[in-house]
Amino acid sequence: MMFRRIASYTITEDMKDFPVVTILGARQVGKTTLVKQLFDSHDNILFLDLEKDSDRNRLSDPELFLTSQSFDTIIIDEAQAMPEIFRILRPIVDKHQRPGQFLLLGSATPSLVKGVSESLAGRTSYVHIHPLSLRETLIRDVFMQWLTGGYPKSVNAQSKRARQRWFSAYIDSYVNTDINAMFGLNLSPIIIKKMWQMLSHNHGNLWNAETFSRALGVSGTTVNRYLEYLQAAFLLTVLQPWHNNMKKRLVKSPKVYLNDSGILHHFHAIPSLVQLFGHPICGASWEGFVLQEIIKHLPEDCEVYFYRTQNGAESDVVITRGDKVIAACDAKFSSSPQAKRGFMQSLTDLNTDNGYLITPNAESYQIHDNVKVISLLNFIRELQTL
Repeated sequence: MMFRRIASYTITEDMKDFPVVTILGARQVGKTTLVKQLFDSHDNILFLDLEKDSDRNRLSDPELFLTSQSFDTIIIDEAQAMPEIFRILRPIVDKHQRPGQFLLLGSATPSLVKGVSESLAGRTSYVHIHPLSLRETLIRDVFMQWLTGGYPKSVNAQSKRARQRWFSAYIDSYVNTDINAMFGLNLSPIIIKKMWQMLSHNHGNLWNAETFSRALGVSGTTVNRYLEYLQAAFLLTVLQPWHNNMKKRLVKSPKVYLNDSGILHHFHAIPSLVQLFGHPICGASWEGFVLQEIIKHLPEDCEVYFYRTQNGAESDVVITRGDKVIAACDAKFSSSPQAKRGFMQSLTDLNTDNGYLITPNAESYQIHDNVKVISLLNFIRELQTL
């Protein structure tokens, strides 16, 4: 099944305004498929995949090769595999001053790829491709996509076994090869996998480097370094607390979530909804799924945080525009949720009248003047109007 990606419009428009457009996202999230869909009808396009020896050989002298081409657009897949490409593109881009010269696809945050400088600052836009969202798959069964996650191979899997086999291979590839290859590192595959597994059990909880350090037998500095690279590979979200200089005793540690619910459920050996609904991770998993759907549909001028004080005021997701909180959300795996005292206090602290209890499929209704019960799909729609 093919999917219409939300980012298609952004990429198309950015190609009219920027000489370079950089598309970022985890491996196998659909970046290459999306680009081929967008440019399938274009004739004067060159596509290079830097994981293919034949294409890397063409770039044995990248400056000579790229300056000798007359294509409308050159697409370079897995650009982080050749970090020097960022530096080489700068004079080419500056010479021609033409929008849409290059389209770069990458599976890692450019700032952490070894050897990458700020060469393309002001010359490229960045478009993040997430795992498929509910709006992209058009799956009306929210529960099923929550179970499978948003990777196209998982969504399209014909059986539970096929899905679990794919997740196993995907995780092993990242652990044994991809992380080190992307960043030019030599991290321990054993520690990467153990830490990833530990994070799945700590999903949605506060980050405590000391706890991970003791369990893994490495220093706190090393643990934070591994966390940074897992995040830079688009496998984790490190959600920061909202503070804005409030005179409150606030929690200052971030919360850490796995980015894809399917990978989370694979780590917990949860192949079905029946098992998920009865599993201890269910509530935290729903919270993470809600967070990721909000991130996927977040307006460009907004950011997300969480809020928690030492006195018990708490919101799972705080959506801000500049210095203003425009909404505070709690994820509730219930069809008739109640607003807890801590959530109500957070609305007062955050000075917002837009409180939401986000459920899988409840009808929308007000339970307080400033709190609405709403389904996840309806909240995604409402988010665009806040």
